[in-house]
Amino acid sequence: MLLLKRSEMPAYYSENGQARKKGYGKSRRSMLHLEEGMQLLREHEISATIYEPGKYSLVEQIHTFYNADGVIAIRGADLANMLWLRPGSLVLMVNPMGKGSFHIYNYCCILKLFLVERLTETDFPSFLDFQFDKLIKTYA
Repeated sequence: MLLLKRSEMPAYYSENGQARKKGYGKSRRSMLHLEEGMQLLREHEISATIYEPGKYSLVEQIHTFYNADGVIAIRGADLANMLWLRPGSLVLMVNPMGKGSFHIYNYCCILKLFLVERLTETDFPSFLDFQFDKLIKTYA
């Protein structure tokens, strides 16, 4: 399982930057306690790696996602990489937007991925609040 880590904000998106909509990556929303979550999954014999897609080339991202059993992520652009997951892979998404992401659901249906979406009221939820280890065992 890939635990997706959001990227740091480039200067372009900062308060003094040129972007119209300020904020990017970790500054807008991020899942906290990924290290602890990775350890928890490994204790339950689930292979887990923290992965920050923005640090890698597109070819490396394609290769990494293709070889993953699934992803755990907060809603964001990094999930576009689910396009490279193999059919039958698991997508566990935390969504702080207050309503279901029907476009993500539709993409998962087309790609034959299993989507489990959990809503949250914070842009910075803890990985540990979602019992991902039990969800993964349920869908394995």
